[in-house]
Amino acid sequence: MSGDQLYQPVADGLTVNDAPGMRPADLAYAERQPFERIRARLDDALQVTGERPFCPQVGQSPEAYRRQLLQVLAPHTETYKRLNTGTITVDSADRFEHRIVSEAMTEPIRNNTLAAITKKDRTGRQITEYVGSIDSWMGMFKATPAESAIFVNGKPKAAPAIF
Repeated sequence: MSGDQLYQPVADGLTVNDAPGMRPADLAYAERQPFERIRARLDDALQVTGERPFCPQVGQSPEAYRRQLLQVLAPHTETYKRLNTGTITVDSADRFEHRIVSEAMTEPIRNNTLAAITKKDRTGRQITEYVGSIDSWMGMFKATPAESAIFVNGKPKAAPAIF
């Protein structure tokens, strides 16, 4: 991930540059790398939940930035809605990050919606992937359940399955 990808557009036409915080010129390349790796891991979940990611603040450590983004994602989970990421130790942060991101990625399924994830490939083309419930867009094409044409004593009975 290049330094410019940290500042790519996110959901609803917002860019990370719209958020307060440091700009690309504020950090040297070597200082920017830890923040970019954190953002790359959490970017899909941030886009799926529609959250606007923060830029790193002046003097903020990469671990504090990671906790800040996890705190933004936590309300979009079922298990960790009230989690205070300030109490997470550095050793357990990886485990919590994996769980929070995986639950946040399932939010569109829980809400029966689709969410777009926008990325750029190596050649610079914009690629959009969708995550969510198949019923949110394909439900209208489902056939209504057919009633049985077999009646026993005036009540419909299920037809035998034929395979």
